[in-house]
Formats: sequence, C-alpha cells, structure tokens
Amino acid sequence: MGVPLFLYVLGTLLVVFGILIILVVAMRQSFPKSGKSSVKAGGVIIVGPIPIVFGTDRKIVKTLLALSVGLAALVLVTFIVFYLLSR
Repeated sequence: MGVPLFLYVLGTLLVVFGILIILVVAMRQSFPKSGKSSVKAGGVIIVGPIPIVFGTDRKIVKTLLALSVGLAALVLVTFIVFYLLSR
C-alpha cells in the first residue's frame, strides 16, 4: 500500500508552481514602474520546531513570526492527530 501516484504529481506541480511564482515576482520587482521605489522583504527558516525570522521591516518580521508560529502549531497538531489515529 503505497502513496497514490496523484499525490506525487500534485506535490511536484506545487513545487514547480511555487518556483514560477517566485521567479515572476522577482522579475517584476527588478523593474519598478515609478522612479522611486522601496522594497521590503523578509523570510523564515524553520529548523525543526524553531523558526528563524529575518526581514528589512519590523512589520514584516512580526507578521512572519506570527505565521511561522501558527504553522509550527499546525504541524504539531497534525502530527499528534495522525499519531492518535494510527494507534
């Protein structure tokens, strides 16, 4: 009983779609429409259950921190539910 093929295809398509979105946004940001522009960016690296958040703006860092803590909680709840269901 393995994983159905459509889950592999779905995962691959999601990765490819995510990479395409990143490329399109990067290209759009490199050619600003007006003469004056300001770019704010941030990112999260999740090592195990610990999020490492960085960014160029306080608001972005706070937002990413809240999202990463929410994601870590969601993953923890999912693991617990699957563990309890598999017993």
